[in-house]
Amino acid sequence: MSSLPENKHSSRIPNHTVGDAGSSRKGGARRCGRLICPMLCLTLCLLLGACGYGLDSRQETVLGPSTVTMKMKGVEHPTLYPWMGQIVRSSLRDELGARKVAVWVDDGPSDYSIQVNILSFTIRSRLETSQDTTILYTGNIRMQAIVYRGSDNSEAWRSAIESYSDTYESYSDRSAAEQLSLQAIRHLVAQMRRAF
Repeated sequence: MSSLPENKHSSRIPNHTVGDAGSSRKGGARRCGRLICPMLCLTLCLLLGACGYGLDSRQETVLGPSTVTMKMKGVEHPTLYPWMGQIVRSSLRDELGARKVAVWVDDGPSDYSIQVNILSFTIRSRLETSQDTTILYTGNIRMQAIVYRGSDNSEAWRSAIESYSDTYESYSDRSAAEQLSLQAIRHLVAQMRRAF
């Protein structure tokens, strides 16, 4: 009796069972997840870059490289709120660092110093509860920044006047003023990122 020749490749043919179909779907989901995660990261980086935030600290600004040092010269404001200067200082320090415009120093010598002039500021209550507690504020702020050279105190750069208005749900005028000031500061710092 003759026997049929043995198929040497038959051991490579997988035996499919009902459980294997689910595992192949899981593998497909893993591959899809591996593609989606990098795409989401890329999209996030592009969106942050469009807002002025970036990972490249060597990008030039209106002041030159982002390694220059800067400190606060002062904040002039015509408001009756004593905390307004503190809000502007801390927002400016955080924004300059986040956008890599300059390295902030609190005191001592620096390459530049910055003066922020608040030209006008209003905040009004718009909506109150039955207990006369304000929960909705409308605010308007106009400000300008002037940067001076640390070497001779001459003017190095002057921003355009930045105006910002918005309405905020808040239980205090200070919280609404913080949000309003932060938005105006972000626009000022965005002007510094535009190196012509």
